[in-house]
Amino acid sequence: MIGIAVFGAFVAILFAAQIGFVRWRRKLAVREQWVQFKRRLPAWVRWTELSVQWVFWIGCALPLINVMAAWHHRLGHALDNDDPGTTLLMIVPVFIGVMVPAMLLANLSSWTIPALRRANRAAMAGLPELSLRRANVELAWMGAALVPYCAAFTVLGVFQPWAGI
Repeated sequence: MIGIAVFGAFVAILFAAQIGFVRWRRKLAVREQWVQFKRRLPAWVRWTELSVQWVFWIGCALPLINVMAAWHHRLGHALDNDDPGTTLLMIVPVFIGVMVPAMLLANLSSWTIPALRRANRAAMAGLPELSLRRANVELAWMGAALVPYCAAFTVLGVFQPWAGI
């Protein structure tokens, strides 16, 4: 049951950080420009970019989850006998942690496709604070905080230091 408590702490801290991030983001002057940009984007561009992001997200997360489960098993822990929190600690932080790299890959791929790049540039016209560079820098900063946090909890789930307690 210790795994459930550790997973609960992971979720609580992540939720508090999300609330703080949303409050901070709402105060930025550039937020209104991002809203205008998203409204200007054609629906096919939004759906294409979202689909590509999901492909990268799932494509990055599932192999990592399999590696973590194999590593967990290799360390002598069986998934079927574990505290359910341990399994959650190996799955949920991986999915959340790879979200930012998946978004960066989706941005890169949308920039390499000429039709998507043109649509993005047209939607950004007249919005001086917006650029792909700014979006990627902000994502990279978020990833710099999120990825190590998620990795730490994933490693806790893999090693399960409370197994002998």
